[in-house]
Amino acid sequence: MDTKGITAHIRHEEIQQSLSSLRMKNFHFSNIQISFSGEPFEHTKMNLDVSHESLDVNSAKVSVTAEIRSEPDSLHLILSAEATFSFDSNGNILENPLIQRNTVAIMFPFIRSEITLLTSQPGMAPVVIPALNINKLLNDMNSNQDGADS
Repeated sequence: MDTKGITAHIRHEEIQQSLSSLRMKNFHFSNIQISFSGEPFEHTKMNLDVSHESLDVNSAKVSVTAEIRSEPDSLHLILSAEATFSFDSNGNILENPLIQRNTVAIMFPFIRSEITLLTSQPGMAPVVIPALNINKLLNDMNSNQDGADS
């Protein structure tokens, strides 16, 4: 088995033919709040809230809010991001798995980066969120909500 690596050359034309019908039209941080007491911390806990809102038959607004608290309680960060996505589809845009899952996965690297940037300040330990399996996270979240509704 060759363990030297994998190399690929993909031509521009092939890339153009492979463009997704899901497009992010707008992304911005709608709310950023951070408080830090200056006390060192070692551990953080993060909670996420995700919402999808249909704007019309082919577009939706997706909102993701991350809340991070340190242990001990010296850091509290709330960061909300919003994006508008368009998608060429038939039917209810919010019922499409691409909208439900991929939109959050597209937004999350920007959120991770902003959290690290905000916490990379003098006297503060940078918070680096590891790569997450967004599809699994959302599946687990939906399963927990379905169980709570029963």
